[in-house]
Amino acid sequence: MSPLERPTDIPLQNRDVCAALKADRTAAGCHLMTENGTAEILIFPRVDGGLRRYSDAVDGDTVRWLGIDKFPAIQLIGAGSDGIASCRVALDVAPEQVLLIVYRQQAADPKLAPCKPARDFAAKAIAALQSTSP
Repeated sequence: MSPLERPTDIPLQNRDVCAALKADRTAAGCHLMTENGTAEILIFPRVDGGLRRYSDAVDGDTVRWLGIDKFPAIQLIGAGSDGIASCRVALDVAPEQVLLIVYRQQAADPKLAPCKPARDFAAKAIAALQSTSP
């Protein structure tokens, strides 16, 4: 499992995650456009299991453990053939609960995943969820 322990729990059940993040609600989660409409952020609150589902593939070239504001997370890089580069950050926010953030952006080289902006947004999401009550 992760080398980090959560500093606090941010339960996702019975919480309006989309409102807290000022995002549009979709059938499966939330959606935002950023960077003048050139990047898309998809947010999926998962309450059906922790980071274990991702941990088998960790520490490869495209998957690695990291910490975001002391919360354990896994970063997954995805390259598409459609000119879109993506980076997914799965945040361990509470027992068996993960906030999955998918940051997609048009890229000249789809191998250059937008992981820095994905991590930055993950930090903002943690702060927003910590400042709102469930």
